[in-house]
Amino acid sequence: MKKTIGVVLSFLFLISIYGCSSAKQDKADDAFKDYDFDDATSVYASDEKERESILEEEESKEAEPKLSEECDYILCSGYDDDDYYELVANLTEDYPKSTYQVGVIKNNEWLVPLSEKSPFIDKNGRWKGSPEYEKNIVSEKNFEYFSEGCFYYDGYSGVDCGIVYKPETGKWFETANLKHLYHDGDVNYDELEYDSIINKGKLIAQLINDYGLYLLDLNTGNKKEIKGFFEKYDNPDRAYCLSEGLFFAEVDVVLDKVHLGFFNTDGDLVVDLTEYDIKDLYYPVFEDGEYTFAAKNNTDSVYDITINKKGKIINKEKVG
Repeated sequence: MKKTIGVVLSFLFLISIYGCSSAKQDKADDAFKDYDFDDATSVYASDEKERESILEEEESKEAEPKLSEECDYILCSGYDDDDYYELVANLTEDYPKSTYQVGVIKNNEWLVPLSEKSPFIDKNGRWKGSPEYEKNIVSEKNFEYFSEGCFYYDGYSGVDCGIVYKPETGKWFETANLKHLYHDGDVNYDELEYDSIINKGKLIAQLINDYGLYLLDLNTGNKKEIKGFFEKYDNPDRAYCLSEGLFFAEVDVVLDKVHLGFFNTDGDLVVDLTEYDIKDLYYPVFEDGEYTFAAKNNTDSVYDITINKKGKIINKEKVG
């Protein structure tokens, strides 16, 4: 009797499993029937089409010829964030005089079309600063890309001529040679960084044939003389990079006392670094209101000192 009951129970158990399995299969079959294959295929096809479109667009960009490659000279080039600027020139051969056309390309589109009317070309069609007794031949070594879409031309060797130019505003200034003004001094710091000379379209410079020091604005074309700076301070030295309204300089004053620090655009010394035994200035610019340099203490240990724009120490860290 027990054996018979066991057989019956086993039989019922198998039926229940089959029933559950069958129900699940029915649900799966229903879902399968309800699934919209046309819609799924459409979504896949849409994604694939978009992907192919992107690939075709990228391939088209790669295949697009570069305007600068069609020019005789790429004088210099550089980035400002994602924007790419190229200063280019073409030579038109003729007798007795050949002429140049200069233009600016931004992101492979003409920002300033090729023209003989350029800040770098004089009224006689010669590169500015080029002596009449020299051949009118362009050299890429005379050009630099600074930053913010600005270019610089430093004239010819032996000629103290410079031109800084912002093509997007059309503003430019003839300056004394900035490579002479922004140069390394005795205190060791990084090589001149051209991308630090322009700050929000402004820079500190001397004008050609003018002994004064000026704040030049390439956005507006305005200039402001920092009056009396060279009269007050003798033998100014070092880089004059402008950062957050201040510029750095090392100067001699009365009784040969040397001052090293940051000046405002009125020529006042507002952050005096003279008291520090400077080991390395790194690059003398403020970023987000802070500047860090290396100085030695009274036992010759080296510290990285971070100051704010009032000259107050906000951090110091031993580095050697």
